[in-house]
Amino acid sequence: MVDSDLHCSFHTHLVLFGALAITISAVMACSCGGVSSNSATQSGVTVTISPSKVSLAIGGTQQFTDQVTGSSNTAVTWSVNGGDGGNSTFGTISSSGLYTAPSTVSPGTVTVSVSSQEDSSKQASALVTVRLQVLAVAASPAQGMSASDALSLVRSAGARGQGVDLHWPAMEPSPGVYDFTEANQIDMIQLQGPFQIHVTLGVINTTVRQVPADLASAPFDSAQFETRFENMLTAFLNQFGSKIDSIAIGNEVDVYLGANPTEWSAYANFYGKMAALVRTLDPSIKVGVTTTFGGATDTQTGPLVAGLNAVSDLFMMNYYAVNSNFTPRDPSVVAGDFTRILAASPVKPILLHEVGFPTSTALGSSEQLQAQFVTNVFSAWMNAGDKIQFLSFFLLHDDTPQACQVIANQLGISDPNFVAFFCSLGLRNSDGTDKLGWTALKTEAQADGFTAQP
Repeated sequence: MVDSDLHCSFHTHLVLFGALAITISAVMACSCGGVSSNSATQSGVTVTISPSKVSLAIGGTQQFTDQVTGSSNTAVTWSVNGGDGGNSTFGTISSSGLYTAPSTVSPGTVTVSVSSQEDSSKQASALVTVRLQVLAVAASPAQGMSASDALSLVRSAGARGQGVDLHWPAMEPSPGVYDFTEANQIDMIQLQGPFQIHVTLGVINTTVRQVPADLASAPFDSAQFETRFENMLTAFLNQFGSKIDSIAIGNEVDVYLGANPTEWSAYANFYGKMAALVRTLDPSIKVGVTTTFGGATDTQTGPLVAGLNAVSDLFMMNYYAVNSNFTPRDPSVVAGDFTRILAASPVKPILLHEVGFPTSTALGSSEQLQAQFVTNVFSAWMNAGDKIQFLSFFLLHDDTPQACQVIANQLGISDPNFVAFFCSLGLRNSDGTDKLGWTALKTEAQADGFTAQP
């Protein structure tokens, strides 16, 4: 691939979103003195809550603890916004004080509180800021591991998003005949979730057109091409639209279009019509087109990418900190690269479909460098805030060299570094053992409120 972020998306991904914040603030019940605090005292009964202030990502969890003194009855009731146990809008809390942030954010202020069952007027509360940020890890299984176990593993690390790559030729094996077997993984993923689902429909996949054979030479904006894709997309969304949160029409399209510049205009016309169709069929689904980091930030292709995204709901891109020959760049570049990512989309929120860093020593890399990359990505993401709504690390486990060579052949990539690159992107080894990058991800996810705080 010409761009430094070249790769492909043949695995089930993970995918996660963010831009609104919801604050759960505490209006405390107080004694007759009328003073607010995070405890309440009257007639010798005192209730306290810990911690008193936290920040969580969407779908994140926080274990609260309480203490009741001045009474032999230490039983308590937990509530969110005055409702026992909370609800899906403002978050829920268990009888043991485990709070789970909502899977979608509604604006407003709510209260998480704990009250004494001895005297319900004695309560304490905590301030919780819920960020609309979704963490994802592409849940590729290790050798001998089931897909469900891989999904459980990433969910335990704080991932609440997952990506699904679908291929038009598989979904329409013959003209007008649809086979959505490939899309059934959406249901399987949700059984292990819930997860926010980001779907990618190839059309273009990095270096190649990913279309039915009889459309191989049809212009993107020809009536035949558009009608066929429109019919397939309509059938797909009628069946699965309520289960997905966002959809990308094309993956790393700037690579193919950069090599075939006369097709930019046709693809832009096609994409604009299909984006409008998605909004007509299901306005709740966010639509976009995925490009590479290099293509989106390059002085020549950047304006063309911006033109495509003029009709997007989310600015979608993939980010790999590697050079054009797939060797790693120093992880210190992450902060500056994220500044460029934000500059590429000054208004629209951003979805980072794939974020990765290889560990292969043949490329001059290491587990330590990948771990530092992961740490730096979390830092840059937290600085960016809700502007980056969904960030998916690629990949959970390394693939086999044989599988990576197949992908290289499909993409027509002859650079031998590609196999070493693609086969070492996992945060864990192919045998299911941890790399330092996985340890770093779990540490950062916990520190940034994607999982329960210690």
